[in-house]
Amino acid sequence: MVILRKSEVLTFEELPDDFAALLYSRDAVSDSATTGRVTFHEAEQKLIIDALNRSSWNKSKAAKYLNIPRHVLIYRMKKYGITNGTTVD
Repeated sequence: MVILRKSEVLTFEELPDDFAALLYSRDAVSDSATTGRVTFHEAEQKLIIDALNRSSWNKSKAAKYLNIPRHVLIYRMKKYGITNGTTVD
């Protein structure tokens, strides 16, 4: 997605169907949800939080769900300041 995107912002049309469905399913309405545009970092953060919630904040299980190494998940959690209890805006 990063290589093939046409601009700095990803649109829902550029995302896989299941990825966009996850973002549409959120109860909270944000600017990205109302405009139909989401940045790569917003999408990545939402996916990480969703995976952690699905795995009861078990980092090994969340990393496996995301199909990334555990150390990469931990790096990205630090990058976005994600801690247990962090919610999606």
